[in-house]
Amino acid sequence: MRIFKANGRTGRTYYVFPRKKKPELAIEEAARAAHANKYEMKIISVWVDGSDLWITPTRGAEKMIAVIRRGKHDKDR
Repeated sequence: MRIFKANGRTGRTYYVFPRKKKPELAIEEAARAAHANKYEMKIISVWVDGSDLWITPTRGAEKMIAVIRRGKHDKDR
């Protein structure tokens, strides 16, 4: 697991895993690291190149999965 933190005081934290990792296990591991309930977490696709993380497809970056906390505006709770 790699951890990326967005800039700012309230920046979002991304817990990044390889695509081979089972989603259930990734959510449990990220929730444990974030001291949060696993039902507060969701999985998104991200692209990583070294120490850079993108939310949109980027040439030359490796596609991975990231676990983040659900926001108050998420409709799929």
